[in-house]
Amino acid sequence: MARKILIATHASMAAGVKDSLGILAGNTDNITVINCFTEVPNPKPVIEEYFNNLAEDDELIVMTDLMAGSVNQMFMNYVPTHKFHLITGTNLPLALQIALCFEDEISEDYINETIALAKEEIKYVNAEMSKFDNDDEDDLF
Repeated sequence: MARKILIATHASMAAGVKDSLGILAGNTDNITVINCFTEVPNPKPVIEEYFNNLAEDDELIVMTDLMAGSVNQMFMNYVPTHKFHLITGTNLPLALQIALCFEDEISEDYINETIALAKEEIKYVNAEMSKFDNDDEDDLF
């Protein structure tokens, strides 16, 4: 079984996430991106072709940007007929956790834990910094 990751977003966010993963995680050969409505003006046929070329035993994780967005909606149409994980609200911490997963198969529990961890990375830094005295700036992290 091969693990494949597909990142599909509005504009070029997908390519940016993959580029960042290349720096942070190394090899990104198993990651495909679809930059919807820019490089790929009509993503529907590209998505259909991707699913048609997927091997039956491949493990697929699809990450999109917005729950109510058109990109995610296109993938939701495949959930009833194809076995894959669809995650939306993608940010770099989430993508990094998925890309670096060393488990044989990614479980629903692992995805839910990863989503929780990714949410924890979203911070208003000004407020976080105000929790510390000025003398403790070196201890922020």
